[in-house]
Amino acid sequence: MKHKPPMIVRVIVILVVVVLAGYWFLVVRGAEGNGRLTASGTIEATDVVIAPEQGGRVVKVLVAAGDSVTAGQPLVQLDTTLLAGQLAQAQAQLAAAQANYALLEAGPTAAQLSAAETAVTRAQAQLDAVTEQRDEVETQLADVEEQIADLQSQIAETTAQLQGAQATLQGTGAAEAQTAVTQFQSALAGLNTQLAMAQQLQTALTSQLRLLNSQITVAESGADAAQAQLDLLAAGARSEQLEAAQAQVDAAQATLNLLETQIARQTLTAPVDGVVLARAVQPGEVAMPGAALLVIGELSNLVISVFVPEDRYGRIQLGQEATITVDAFPDETFTGTVRRIADRAEFTPRNVQTAEGRASTVFAIELAISDGAGKLKPGMPADVDFGE
Repeated sequence: MKHKPPMIVRVIVILVVVVLAGYWFLVVRGAEGNGRLTASGTIEATDVVIAPEQGGRVVKVLVAAGDSVTAGQPLVQLDTTLLAGQLAQAQAQLAAAQANYALLEAGPTAAQLSAAETAVTRAQAQLDAVTEQRDEVETQLADVEEQIADLQSQIAETTAQLQGAQATLQGTGAAEAQTAVTQFQSALAGLNTQLAMAQQLQTALTSQLRLLNSQITVAESGADAAQAQLDLLAAGARSEQLEAAQAQVDAAQATLNLLETQIARQTLTAPVDGVVLARAVQPGEVAMPGAALLVIGELSNLVISVFVPEDRYGRIQLGQEATITVDAFPDETFTGTVRRIADRAEFTPRNVQTAEGRASTVFAIELAISDGAGKLKPGMPADVDFGE
C-alpha cells in the first residue's frame, strides 16, 4: 500500500514551483527582453607618435616610458653641430649684406671697397673649403662602395664554398668536411658583419655628402652675393642697386630664419599633454627622418572599445551616452559617448552558419570618455552600461 505525502508537503511543493516559475518569467524573461546592455573593455589613449622631420644623432632623451608630459615639454634633443655652423655662416652673410647695403646707400669709399673685396675673398674661401670637404667625402664614398662590391663578391664566393663543403659533409661525414663547413660559416659571418658596417658607413657618408652639397649651394650664393656687392660699390649706387642690395639682405635674413627654425626642430617637444607609452631610442643613436622615437598617449582624448552582440547592437546610436565604471573608482561613474560603430560584424567563431552561432556575432563600438578630473588612465579595464 502506497502512502501519499502529507497535504502540507504537497502545498509547499506547489508553492515553490509557482514562485520559481514566477521568478523565471519576471526576472529572466524580463532581462532577456528589457535587460540592461553592458559590455567590458580596456581604456585606451589616442597615440601621438613623436618623430623628427630632419633626423640626426640623438644627444639626449629627456623622458622614459611611463613619464607624464605637458604640451611643449622637450622630449628628445638631436645634434645641432652642423646646423650651428651653418647658422654662424648665415649670420655672417646677413651682417655682410646689411653692411654692403649701408655702403651702397652712403656711397663707396676706399675703405668700403677694400672691405667688399675682403668679403669676396672670405666667401670664396668658404666655398673652396666646403667644396674640398665634399670632394673628400665623395672619394671616401667611392672607396666604401668599392669595398661593398668586393665584400658582396666574397660573400657569394664563400657561400658557394660553404654549400660545397656541406654537400661533401653530407656525402662522406668526414671530420675534415665538418671543419671546412665550420670555417666557411665563420668566414661568412665575418664577411656579413663587415658588409653591414660598410653599408652603415655608406649611409652616413651619403647623408654627409647631401649636407655638404647644401652647404656648397649656400656658399656659392654667398660668394655670388659678395661679388655682386663689390661690383655695385665699384660702379656707384643707383636705385636699382639699392633695391638689389636690399633683396640680398632679405635673402640672408630668410636663410638665417630657416636655419633657426631647423635648429629649433632638432628639439622634439610634446604636442599634447599625456603619458609616454613607448620609447624606441637611446642617446648616441642616429634617428632617421620620420622614424618613431616616442609614443605619447593623449590623456585628454581617452576612448574605450567594446563588443556588442549582433542581436542587440541596434539599440546603440552614434552620439548615445553610456555610463562607465572602473575598479579603481568603484563609487564613481564616468560618461562615454558613442563615436563609432563598426560597419562589419566580427564572428565568434568564424564561418558561423547556424542561427545559434549568429547570435554570438558582435559589433565593435568605440566611445569617447569624458574625464575632466584626469583620473582614468590607459590600460584600465572598464565596464560600459548602455542602459535598458
